[in-house]
Amino acid sequence: GPKALPWFPEVRAKLDDPAYENWFVKFQDLQKTNVPVCTGSKCSALYHDQTQVPQRKETNGDDYDNGECDEECDCGAQPCGNYVFDFRNESLREWYVQTLYLDAVAATPDARFYVDDRIYGDNQGNVYVSEMSTYFSDDVALDAVELQDLLAGFNQTME
Repeated sequence: GPKALPWFPEVRAKLDDPAYENWFVKFQDLQKTNVPVCTGSKCSALYHDQTQVPQRKETNGDDYDNGECDEECDCGAQPCGNYVFDFRNESLREWYVQTLYLDAVAATPDARFYVDDRIYGDNQGNVYVSEMSTYFSDDVALDAVELQDLLAGFNQTME
């Protein structure tokens, strides 16, 4: 799906490498966001939220079941979070299909994939990522045309 999750080694390597920052959607304004930019001592200009993400014990409620860490969770150089791939980027789309799907099938011929997260839009031109903040369109550095291009790139990749 559209989420770039740093607990997968292939994804973490790209998130941690500044050469690939254009593979990920960025925050529009780090001073005005609807979701935290920082967790513990780590901050990122790459858009991310903390929905269903491992977190430090003291930041979670009693009913939190998405993983807890005694100290700051280790998700590489970036804070733990759900990042979003920027599907407008052709080289990302090629890597995404080849590495995350085709290479996995080659390594495990019986592998099956179920992608339940998606990027979708409404009839007002808003774009959303499933299971992420509904403020996504407000928080990211993409205008209305770029959001539609992100949606189109995602749909093209999933075909």
